Amino acid sequence: MDRVALESHSNALSAAIKSLAGTEPSPGQFVSNAPQEAKAQILASVESIKRLVVGPTEFLQELARQVEMLACLQWLAEFGILTCIPSDVSIQVPMKDIADLTSVPTAQLGRVVRLLGTAGFLQEREAGCVAHTRLSACFCTDQALLDAAIFLARWVAPAALQMPAATRRFGASEEPTECAYSLARNSNRSFHSALQEGPKLQRQWFAYLSLAGGLHHEDEAVADVLSGLQWKNLGPACIVEAGATSTPMAAVLADKFPNLRLIVQIDNANSSPLIRAPAWSHGRPSSSSRGGDITVTYRAAGTAQPMTAATVYIIHPPSLRPASARDTAGADFRAELRVHIDLVRSGSALILVPTARLLPEPGSIADPQVEGVARVRDLSMYQLGNENEMELSELSSTIEKVGDELGRLVITRHLRSHSNLTMALVVKYQAY
Repeated sequence: MDRVALESHSNALSAAIKSLAGTEPSPGQFVSNAPQEAKAQILASVESIKRLVVGPTEFLQELARQVEMLACLQWLAEFGILTCIPSDVSIQVPMKDIADLTSVPTAQLGRVVRLLGTAGFLQEREAGCVAHTRLSACFCTDQALLDAAIFLARWVAPAALQMPAATRRFGASEEPTECAYSLARNSNRSFHSALQEGPKLQRQWFAYLSLAGGLHHEDEAVADVLSGLQWKNLGPACIVEAGATSTPMAAVLADKFPNLRLIVQIDNANSSPLIRAPAWSHGRPSSSSRGGDITVTYRAAGTAQPMTAATVYIIHPPSLRPASARDTAGADFRAELRVHIDLVRSGSALILVPTARLLPEPGSIADPQVEGVARVRDLSMYQLGNENEMELSELSSTIEKVGDELGRLVITRHLRSHSNLTMALVVKYQAY
C-alpha cells in the first residue's frame, strides 16, 4: 500500500468535507445540491482511497452487490413499488400493505428493501416497515432517473454480458446488427432501428445517456467552462456555434452575457443516430426560455461559412462513428476547420472546440470515477451499435494537422472542469 498517497488522499478528503460542512444544506435538502466542487473532491478522494485499500475479495463482493442492487431496482420498477411508498421520508408504511397492494410476496419485498438499504436507497427504521430516503424519493419525483435505471437493467446489462459471445461470433465486425445487442435481443434489427420505432425506448435511452452516461447538462457544463473566458470584454460580439444539434450551450452563454449575438448553425449529420436526441432532454431549457440574442440556422459542415465577421467560432467535432467511418469523420472535421482558416488567420478571431463528449486521455483526470463514466458510455455505444467515441488525443492531432501555405492551427489552451476534464480546446492560427 502506498502510505504517502493514502495520507494525501485522506488530507484532501478531510479538506473537502470541511468545505462542504461549511455550506451544509438545510433540513430536507438533498446533499447533491451542495457545491459541486466540494462534492466532486469528496467522491474523487473516496474513490482514490478505495483503489489503494480494496483487495480482490472486496472487489468481488462489491461487484456482486451492484449486480443484485440493479436487479432489485428493476424489480421495484416492474411492480410500481416505489410510487406506493410516501415520498415524505418521515412516513413509513408496513411492507405487508405495500406487498398486498402490488401483489408481491412480503418476504421478497423485505429482502429487496434490506439490500438496497445498505446503499441508502429505502430504509427500514422499524421492523417490517419501509420508508423512502432522500435518495430513493428522487426516483419517484424524477421519471428520468427511473428511466435510466430501467434501461440499464433491461438493455445495457444484457448486451454487456454478451460481449464475449459477440466477439467469438462476429469478431471485429462493424455492422450495427452484428454486436452484443443483437445476441442479447436475439434479433437482426439494430438498436438504432428499435429506437426509431419506440418513443418510450428513446426516452429511456436518452435518460441513461444523460444521467448514467455522464452527459447530464453537458452543453450547459461546457458553456459554464467557456464562461470563464473574457466574454464581457468582447462587447456586442458575434459568436457562431457551428455543427450544433441543439441550443442549450448558446442559451447559457446568452443568459450570462446578454450583449453577445449568438448564431447557432444546426447540422443534424454531425451526430450519430444513437445520440441524436429528440425534442425531449432531461431538464434542459430551450433557447426561448433564456434572454439574449440567439439565431438558429442550418448549415452542413464543410460548406462555406456565411458569418465571416464573428469573434469566436465554436466548432463541434464529430461525436461518434463506427470504426469504419472514423477516417471519413476526421476528414469531414478537417474540412470544416479549413473553411474557417481564412476567418481566423488575422488573429482577430479564434476557434473553440467543445470536447466533453470525447474520451479523456487515460489517467489524465484526478477522479477515476469521471473517466470511468466516460468509458462505460463508450463501451455501451460499442455493445449496442458497434460505435465508438473519439479520443481527445485523436482530436488534438487532427486539429494540428490543419493548415495552409502560410501557417496552421494550434491548440493554445485546454479549458478544464473542476475534475480536470478537458471541456473545450482554444484554437488559433499560427504563422510559419
